[in-house]
Amino acid sequence: MRERLDAVEQARETLAGELRDWQARVPTLEQEISARSEELSGARNELLSERLRADADRQALEAARQALRSSESLLASHAGEAEAARRQRGALQEQIELAERARASAEAERDRARAEVNPLWSTIESLQRQIKDEEQRRIALAAELTAAQSEQASAGAVQARWQAESTAWQERLTALEKAHEEANRRAQSAEQGLRVEGERSASGAQALRAAWEALRRTPFVPPTLRVSFAGVQELLATEGQRAPTKGLRVLLLDRDTPGLEGLAAALEADGVDVLVAHYADEAAFFLKTPEARQLGAVVGDVMAFRNELDLLERYRLWRLDHPALALLVSCRSDDPVEFERFRRLPPALGAIQLGRPLTREAVLEGVQRAGRRPAQRPSEPPTRPPTRR
Repeated sequence: MRERLDAVEQARETLAGELRDWQARVPTLEQEISARSEELSGARNELLSERLRADADRQALEAARQALRSSESLLASHAGEAEAARRQRGALQEQIELAERARASAEAERDRARAEVNPLWSTIESLQRQIKDEEQRRIALAAELTAAQSEQASAGAVQARWQAESTAWQERLTALEKAHEEANRRAQSAEQGLRVEGERSASGAQALRAAWEALRRTPFVPPTLRVSFAGVQELLATEGQRAPTKGLRVLLLDRDTPGLEGLAAALEADGVDVLVAHYADEAAFFLKTPEARQLGAVVGDVMAFRNELDLLERYRLWRLDHPALALLVSCRSDDPVEFERFRRLPPALGAIQLGRPLTREAVLEGVQRAGRRPAQRPSEPPTRPPTRR
């Protein structure tokens, strides 16, 4: 008995050390989660700034495009004016050619008139006046041609200037498009970093939640350590989850404690407060505490005890200490060794057999059967699990 008590004390110290380690890690995890939250906030602000800059670049790009369209329209109008000037110049050149031909004709007439000097003086004077008039018209047409050429040169200068401005606007438009693409790339990079940081924060919170669930289901935890871990539930924001009720409390003692996560979760979903013991001494120590008076049932695996005698002694002591406690035993009916251990339990203990693997329905039905009557011990192992009523 002294050795068992020493083993229990050593196990309790080991568990307390592990829990102190978890307690020491909680501030670090809190700081890491806070740092991740600040990084996420900074990334969100940077993403918002990038989006605002991208919107400003998009507006500048649209204004540049509008200016380019206006420049193209003005250039088209000046090109039309230059074309009209060219047509007018052609018309003036045709008039000058006509005047030149008229002058040549007048000079021929003058020559013929000189041959007939005396009889044709009046005709010569008339032709001279016509020549003078035609000369004046030629001078006027030459002046108009010079003005048209000046206007054409001015239109060419305007066209060259607008072409240069159009080239400058096109270069600026290209630069704005490149800046817009760079802003989009940086925004996508910031969103990717934000997703990575969110996944890391979720992973840390999940690990802390798993540690808290394991601690909550441990049968015996020092009170100071349980109080120190009380704030973890608020940190993980588990208030929205369903808390186990105290209507029924069940202690599970099994050879495969990691495999009990699904069963414990299913029972807790039905309002059952579940405790998970890792070995028989831990369960026995908890059943000697005042908290054990709230326990409604113990589900023990026959292979979780050292031998048949250990199973028998512990169940007998538990029945003496807690007469109203429902004692359930899980074993495989098709395994002779496991079933033989169950058969050696006296019928007076009222132990109920449960098949393996354990299910939520089997545990709840076993608790109900234990409340109605003690289980009947079969005379020999059946070939298949007994049918539940």
